[in-house]
Amino acid sequence: MFTIVPPFDVLTFSIPKLGFNLDPRGFNATLLNQDMDKELWPYKTRDRHAIVQWNFSYSNAGTMRGMHFQSAPYEQGKLVYVLEGHIEDGFIDLREDSTIYRQSSSVSLNSTDSNIVGIYIPPGYAHGFFAYMDSMLLYGLTNSYFPDFEECIHWSDIKWPKDITYRVQYLSKRDTIAPTLDQYLLAQSVPSL
Repeated sequence: MFTIVPPFDVLTFSIPKLGFNLDPRGFNATLLNQDMDKELWPYKTRDRHAIVQWNFSYSNAGTMRGMHFQSAPYEQGKLVYVLEGHIEDGFIDLREDSTIYRQSSSVSLNSTDSNIVGIYIPPGYAHGFFAYMDSMLLYGLTNSYFPDFEECIHWSDIKWPKDITYRVQYLSKRDTIAPTLDQYLLAQSVPSL
């Protein structure tokens, strides 16, 4: 059910819709239960990985969101479900004590008629995604939203598939003018007056 993305501490997963309680009204399904798959879900027993906030997102095809994160002490892990659509989910390790500090990657997540797919990004990573098609996401956060600790680095600092650069049509102003990772880190090292 869960697959680790090496060398990152990132997990991808797929939930078969065959297990849903389907009837003429539709379906009802448990997406995550703290008692299920204990041996496969290494994060749920740790307090800093408990989900405390849920968000819903809809993105038009061609939308790039990210790279977003919250700085210490309010880092957020993200449990992202792709309910409908197809995204390229990108992440970069910002944990200074990590052996893969500043390394990035992305994975393609395509929800189908038979599966809901998703990814878990632990605290200490910047995260974003590109929508190949109109996409609906549900994501849980391991910390509440603290606007004063919200950070953003430019999405082009991530190793995306080459075609994405030419497919981006929609960006927020904040994501458009975000600093590169090097610019962000330099600004963090300069003492404030």
